[in-house]
Amino acid sequence: MLVLNGARDDMPEPQRLVIDWLHTWTGPYLIPGVAISNYSLPEGPATDLLVITPNACIAIAVEGMLLKESGTLRCPAEERWQLTGFDGDPVRVPAGDPNPLPRVRAAMDSLAQHLASAADIDTNVTGLVLVLPQVGTAVTADPGGPLPAGIEVLAGELRELRGWFRTTARREIAWTAEQVRAALAALHFPDAVTVAQLAAEGFRSAEADRPPAPTHAPPVTPGPPPTLPGPADAPPPTEPVPASLSTTGAARAKRPVGKPESAKTSSAKPRANRGPLLLAIGAVVAVLILGGAIWLFAKSGSTVGPPDTGNHSVTEPPPQLPIEVPPPTTEPTTEAPSPRTPQGCFPFQPDC
Repeated sequence: MLVLNGARDDMPEPQRLVIDWLHTWTGPYLIPGVAISNYSLPEGPATDLLVITPNACIAIAVEGMLLKESGTLRCPAEERWQLTGFDGDPVRVPAGDPNPLPRVRAAMDSLAQHLASAADIDTNVTGLVLVLPQVGTAVTADPGGPLPAGIEVLAGELRELRGWFRTTARREIAWTAEQVRAALAALHFPDAVTVAQLAAEGFRSAEADRPPAPTHAPPVTPGPPPTLPGPADAPPPTEPVPASLSTTGAARAKRPVGKPESAKTSSAKPRANRGPLLLAIGAVVAVLILGGAIWLFAKSGSTVGPPDTGNHSVTEPPPQLPIEVPPPTTEPTTEAPSPRTPQGCFPFQPDC
């Protein structure tokens, strides 16, 4: 908790002790708030502690027990207070008042009026009378009836005071960081804390929750429009690549588009010239076969008889026909060759 004005040399010991407690309410023991010690307004009595939390504005009167005794403190609203079993005032009482409650009531009213007129803040101020027992004693407070509206009496030490502030934290949010700073300015503490410090303390802040303003970049001078590529700048067309012979789509997907494969191209060229080569070879073979057939026909034209069927399983020779003998000539006649069995010839066969 933030504490303004701090402790002073002439401050009563109970009030100094409470201020030391408030300084320890940080970190894991944090109770968000800001406190002003020993504050007074011209139109009202002094207040031992003025505390503003996100949920309440509290005027606190700190009273120490005058008797080092334990017991129940009877604290009615309009009568003198009394510790059971003992006579006399158990706490300090302002002159002309039966108990501390009237002074707290006056401080609450003057503070609410001042905030409404100086800061335009309409708020309800809570009053608390904190009674600190002496060391080694235990005291409990018993009002014995209703107290003035908005005022409570608490007897105890650090543990009880923290518990009471925890209870006030259940109320609705009543103070933002901006409102607290405006109230402090009206109470003559304009530069004591900043909105950022109050937000870090636990107060809601519209300024802290606002997203940062966008940074404006310096204006950029527009340059010349970009030159679009013309037809002359267009890349040359890529030669189409023949489709892959693979029957799977994965094989076709692995081949990059527009990059022909040298192996496939080189194998495709001989395959394209194979047709004319086969035709030429076939023509040569046909000419050779035809020439062989003509030569065979001319060779065996004078022989009459059935051609050899190629059936070599027949052992009986075919019947021989008479051969006509040509008339004698002036040249010496030679004996006609004996007839022989005609045989079939094949192309490129020797002696045929």
